Amino acid sequence: MSANAGETSAADLASTEVSPPEPWAPVRRSLQQMRDVPWAALGALATGSGVALLTVYFHAMGFVPADIPAILGASVFVAMAALALFAWVLMSLAAPLWAHQAGQLAITQDMANGRVDIAGFWGLPSLQALGVGLFFLWLGGQSTLECLSSAGPLAGVGAVLAFSGALAWYWCESQVRVDRRTRLKRLLSAGGVCLVSVLPVSALLILFWPANGAGWGHVAVMAAAWVIMVGAAAAVRHVPVWASALCITAIFPALAISLPLFLGSPLNFPNKVAELVGLRTARAVELRVPATTCRLIKSAHDAHFSPQTLLCEEGEWHPVQAQVLVNLGPRWLIELPLASGRDQAAGTGLRVTVPAEGIQIVQRPASSPAASCTRRWRLTSPTNPSSPSPG
Repeated sequence: MSANAGETSAADLASTEVSPPEPWAPVRRSLQQMRDVPWAALGALATGSGVALLTVYFHAMGFVPADIPAILGASVFVAMAALALFAWVLMSLAAPLWAHQAGQLAITQDMANGRVDIAGFWGLPSLQALGVGLFFLWLGGQSTLECLSSAGPLAGVGAVLAFSGALAWYWCESQVRVDRRTRLKRLLSAGGVCLVSVLPVSALLILFWPANGAGWGHVAVMAAAWVIMVGAAAAVRHVPVWASALCITAIFPALAISLPLFLGSPLNFPNKVAELVGLRTARAVELRVPATTCRLIKSAHDAHFSPQTLLCEEGEWHPVQAQVLVNLGPRWLIELPLASGRDQAAGTGLRVTVPAEGIQIVQRPASSPAASCTRRWRLTSPTNPSSPSPG
């Protein structure tokens, strides 16, 4: 009886031995999970979302392509691009809070040497102001090399933000009582927070800044939106990042609709998605069109709108400067650029539908004013021995 029990226990132990892990087991599990995903339902949802977004865009342009299969084919790509843009904005807005928590920069009561409540609140905003200020200073330097008029305002705003952010961060750190090694770790983590603090500003610019520029009122509204986001990140600095991401996901649709509507450009998000998928160009480009298309554009041409001269009599291909608004289907919708002196942001240019057959887009290397501007700066530099001396 005992021998049989020993044999049974040995068999049980042999059967319960842990088998070595298989290298392809995670891959098989991932494929099994992907097989369980309702891809047909997700495809239908993506198609419906893309068609809805394209419908809004086409309605705003006043032109709907006649090629319905092409619209349905592009709708999935449009929905994926919109989802990718939303995911990038979500990560950009949550990145400073994540870097602040990952770097363990929160000021707790046991390490405080002074006003823990004030220092704990202003730690993250000061680092964000410092990072954005340094970024604006860099932009101002690049604009100076390119002789742009925005160099002065960018450098001024960057200097104010960088100085105030550095001063506030120094005061916040003076309220913390830690050893030198921990201080160095906090300094390195603060550098990471400054680096990722540029992402929310870039998200605002990509979402809400028009391609043809905007006025100071637009800048003021975007600056106020950035200040609100910085304050909100400081207020929820103890909340987990995933909870903050859920909050951003909930308020993003309202922000993406209400803020552009308040700025007078409610189609910024559909326009950005259309530019991302190649459905439209961000600005006027050089087109090569056949002679028949050139004569069609010339027949609708109005010098009050566009100052360019169209010569459609000689040659087979003719250059036209225009912005492509819709390039889906057998006919394109293009907009001739406005004449100088007219409001480019109004979007009241001359729009013409032209046959898509034969139209080519010419992409030339961008002219670099920075080289000539830098050369002029070097010629007038007092440190250059070849520069002419005054008098």
